[in-house]
Amino acid sequence: MGIDDLLKYFGRPVTNPAFDDFLSRNGVEERFEYSSDSGIPFALLEIPVSGISMEFIKPREFADDFGAVQEDGDLLFSKVFLYIAAEDNYYAYSGAWPSVVPKPTLPEACISKLGHPDFIRDEDDDFGQTNTVEYTWDQTNGYSVFVRFTKQPLAVRHIVITPARVRGTLNASHHD
Repeated sequence: MGIDDLLKYFGRPVTNPAFDDFLSRNGVEERFEYSSDSGIPFALLEIPVSGISMEFIKPREFADDFGAVQEDGDLLFSKVFLYIAAEDNYYAYSGAWPSVVPKPTLPEACISKLGHPDFIRDEDDDFGQTNTVEYTWDQTNGYSVFVRFTKQPLAVRHIVITPARVRGTLNASHHD
């Protein structure tokens, strides 16, 4: 699955015919059923064998974070999470590299291409993992980009891409 092609569906519900067709053509048959009665404000579409997870959020939350909602739906596609290193039940992502992030990805290459990050976090990550440093760019070519590196050895661990944020910084936390 090409991530650049996937990003075109930000803001769309999984029920959007073109998005549904794109997922099916790329071997993704799983779909989630959302019930507002559940009290859960998001859903994940996980593809562990590809190293990809997609997050869907309520339209109001989407509008608050990313601007105007372009299509109605219970939940809208808002985040793609790439596991660059295998982790838990996820294989390492091996698809086409997202064009918004330079490859090979080292902090210096990201800063050279994307400018100085809006946020740097050099502490334990949201998963309780030590040995990481995180860089966030809130506005870059229409997207917000988050890259988590391991320090030793220096390597990319995760890449998270969302639509460009209208305020604040990217919360790269992945709902589990």
